[in-house]
Amino acid sequence: MNPFKIYQKLIKAFNHPGRKSKLTIMYEYTKLKISNPVLADQYFIKYFFHKGITNFSDYLIGNKILEKSWRVNKEKYFPVLSDKKYFAAFFNHHKVNVVKTLGANDKTLFFRESKMNILHSPYEFLSFLFSLNNPGINKDLLIIKKRKDTHGGKDVYKISLKKLKEDKTKLKKIFTEIISDAFIIQEYLQQHEDLNKINPHSINTMRTTTYTTRGGTTKILPLILRTSLNNSYLDNLSKGGGYIGVHPEKGTLMDTIYSNIEKNTGHFLQVHPITNFMFKNFPLPFLDDIKTMVLRAASLVPQFTLVGWDVAFTKNGPVIIEGNTRPGLHELEVIAGGAKNNKALHELVEDIKNS
Repeated sequence: MNPFKIYQKLIKAFNHPGRKSKLTIMYEYTKLKISNPVLADQYFIKYFFHKGITNFSDYLIGNKILEKSWRVNKEKYFPVLSDKKYFAAFFNHHKVNVVKTLGANDKTLFFRESKMNILHSPYEFLSFLFSLNNPGINKDLLIIKKRKDTHGGKDVYKISLKKLKEDKTKLKKIFTEIISDAFIIQEYLQQHEDLNKINPHSINTMRTTTYTTRGGTTKILPLILRTSLNNSYLDNLSKGGGYIGVHPEKGTLMDTIYSNIEKNTGHFLQVHPITNFMFKNFPLPFLDDIKTMVLRAASLVPQFTLVGWDVAFTKNGPVIIEGNTRPGLHELEVIAGGAKNNKALHELVEDIKNS
């Protein structure tokens, strides 16, 4: 690891209110760097510097395991999940509840249902967006996201048609960006009121990761709920979001939300900084429905060993937003308190080691 990056992480750890002493942190990290570099790589991202964390040997997912996990899915199958247009079409065909797709484009060629048009100007683009409104669809808000290769909320736009109509500069800017690539246009989901209590500014999604064993059994790994820790409409960790564990049987939130030390402060919070919402024991709706939904979705793509399904909560039930072919595992291990303490996660790690 770059010495400057180590220094930055040390400073963040030293500023953490729940940290061990500075001397202990430096001693532990140096000792692990010499005796067990795999654990040293995890020291900051897994919060080993926090008081009470001493079971280092329970943590198994270093960077090599993470990178190897990204190769368990064969790339020739990727389009069904990585291309959002195909994703929506495939799972809609199989009656899985996914976010509704209203239109798409490939540069200047725009699609709506069975119709297609070449758009030449920002104003034609605006007219196209207004034409997507159907009964029951929110007539103001839309989400536009890049069809492929989006990570961490990159190239995702939440737009208000009313405001876009008034802001000609923004309209021209978005049109120029959209026609430079391929995007998909989706309805903006109306979030369940219970999730609005946590943060009404973002769609707070549950990352539900499925692992299909070599024997064909699909298991659900530790559940995490993600939320923006500010006013952003994106809950991605790379955009300043946080993640909190969900009790798999009770369907209630655990007591602590984590922010990523590489992308944020690495602090632990028991109360949301914007809404003052207290997380501990808060019941989430539809947990059984979510489990059933993702297991069915995974059964339709058995070629994928590992998928991170992002599920939104609406007043009418859960909706899958996307399936990630290379989901992160670090957060899951933090929630589990080490892979050795979660049977399915431990089995996945052993499977990856032997692959």
